[in-house]
Amino acid sequence: MAEKIDFFIDEGYVIFEGAVDQSLCDEIRKDVDRSISGELPLRHIEGFPGGGRAKERAVLDKENLSWGEAKLLDLHATSKNAQKAFFETDIKKFLEIIFEDEVLSFASLTFKHGSTQPVHQDSTYVKVDSPLKFAAAWLALEDIQPGSGELEYIPGSHKMEETLFNEKSKWFVPNTSEAENYSQNLYKKAEKLGLKSEFFLPKKGDVLIWSADLAHGGAQDADRSKTRWSIVSHFCPLSNNPMYFYARNFGRKIKSPFGGYFSSKESKEGEPTFK
Repeated sequence: MAEKIDFFIDEGYVIFEGAVDQSLCDEIRKDVDRSISGELPLRHIEGFPGGGRAKERAVLDKENLSWGEAKLLDLHATSKNAQKAFFETDIKKFLEIIFEDEVLSFASLTFKHGSTQPVHQDSTYVKVDSPLKFAAAWLALEDIQPGSGELEYIPGSHKMEETLFNEKSKWFVPNTSEAENYSQNLYKKAEKLGLKSEFFLPKKGDVLIWSADLAHGGAQDADRSKTRWSIVSHFCPLSNNPMYFYARNFGRKIKSPFGGYFSSKESKEGEPTFK
């Protein structure tokens, strides 16, 4: 674990091979179907249907799993199997060490196909009340094939010069000079430091954890005939809060039966988290 922490500090990410049992990965995929059937509480999905560029949001069904950039929102809040994968493994142990605190899983995204999201830093879009007290864990739910829109990441990019919107905000601000060509500028910063992209082709059950400022995205040459089943969960220390706690005046940190805590801006007050 000490070697992995040293590597994480230097490179901004770390890989745990075989971190999650493959049978548990299969159960997480089944929980997507259970969400569609109503066996689990309904989940929402976001994406760009029909090849257009107008984002839509809908209740999850099988058809919209194949929307462009389709993201199933917060399966971790209703899937015991997803919580078990992240909390009953070395993933939680690692996060507790780097956070020096207990762990809160506060959002998750589940993908059937590659996201094709341009390279970005999560500190730009994923808002925590202390922007760098954040990490994400990406779990492969199947063996990932080349050309499926595999995860792209730039080792060492967490050490690049910060992008500050309006010269002060790490969080994205539209219609500023920094917002224009944001992704291309990350590549330029990386090139100046001699940093190059790598592509994650894991086996089912492998996990990649990245830090808040690691530049990453989905490979752009995604073959839509190939799947890239995966789930990524966002984490912060328990003593911190995602910003939706303040924006919605709603924050509920629930103790997981598998250790750690979880929350979801997708869950309503009084809604059962598990059936």
